Amino acid sequence: MLRRVVLAGVIAAVLGLAWFAGVGPQPVDPEPVTATTGEIQGAARASAVAGQAAETAATSEVSVVDADCPDPELVDILDGRDSDTVRQLIADLAVSLEDTGDPELDLAAAYIGQRVSPEKPVHVLQRLADNPNRPLAFWLHLSACGQEQPADASCDPQFFIAEAERSAADNAVVWGNIAGLLYEAGNHDQALVAMQRARTAPEMVQYWPEQLQLFERVLQIEGSFDYIERVYLAIGLTAVPPGFAGTYQACAELGAVRTDWREACLDYAGRLQREGQMLLDERTGLAIERAIALAEDDTAWLAELQQREHDSLEVLRRVALSDEVIFTDEKLLSNYVDIMLSSGERAALQYSTGEIAALMAATPCGEPPRRVIFN
Repeated sequence: MLRRVVLAGVIAAVLGLAWFAGVGPQPVDPEPVTATTGEIQGAARASAVAGQAAETAATSEVSVVDADCPDPELVDILDGRDSDTVRQLIADLAVSLEDTGDPELDLAAAYIGQRVSPEKPVHVLQRLADNPNRPLAFWLHLSACGQEQPADASCDPQFFIAEAERSAADNAVVWGNIAGLLYEAGNHDQALVAMQRARTAPEMVQYWPEQLQLFERVLQIEGSFDYIERVYLAIGLTAVPPGFAGTYQACAELGAVRTDWREACLDYAGRLQREGQMLLDERTGLAIERAIALAEDDTAWLAELQQREHDSLEVLRRVALSDEVIFTDEKLLSNYVDIMLSSGERAALQYSTGEIAALMAATPCGEPPRRVIFN
């Protein structure tokens, strides 16, 4: 991802985030053959569906070699604190950081306040819109609007077009999300223009490292969370804007009947898979391709996509097991995060897989000695 897939839905439940309402574990189909809007809507909500499904699959594959093998030590990641307590601590922290005069802290306070306290007034959105930390503030603003969809002028797609030109004109992911929002608003002509920008913009950035570092820093100010807890909670706060679902729908409905949409959608889907920072990007790109291949009844293409989707799910299963172990060891987690921020998720996963294999090889039963409990 750079953004973690597996943990997002679990942490969202801890924080009680409205953005994840209605998203729960889904069964894993290792060889899906049809595209579903639900898959992408789940993925767009920070991969909660795919991640939780992968966690279930990974757990089900682990077997005990010997009935006498001791169970791994289970580590409570939040040290016994319940979700209401944690959510209140974070909400109080957001209030305490308002109007500090530090643009970075004010940005974090506004966004975190919006996430953990959905009842906060719409003026929070304007604080995000006005924050000078562009383009990260724009990304968080775009995401916050998608969560609550308030009646606010700063959440109008036309505002986002103008702001994208000012703050993120070179970012393909921003234009892809705006295309989805425009399509959902019924403005197909402008949606196509945005999708054309998504296929050609020189960058693909989701601002995940910047978010993780910012939120971990802010949670450190609170004072009661250790490093593992801060990383765990910071991951749950990071933002994925809401346009993925609309982009998928546009490509599924128009990509097979209009050449201009087909070309733009397939180019963007390919970029998501090649250049995306997140496993969510890969899954979205695959689903867009699959929807068009299905509409065209291209059996050879569908067979190829089926194998690529199977390979993608195997990666998700590895992520699930990795998360269970790396959050039990501060040094392992710190190294993992450093590699992920500098070299990407797959490089970090390669590191954690090797470290976990060494841990498992050193135990009589080939099991990790400790596993985390995700509250």
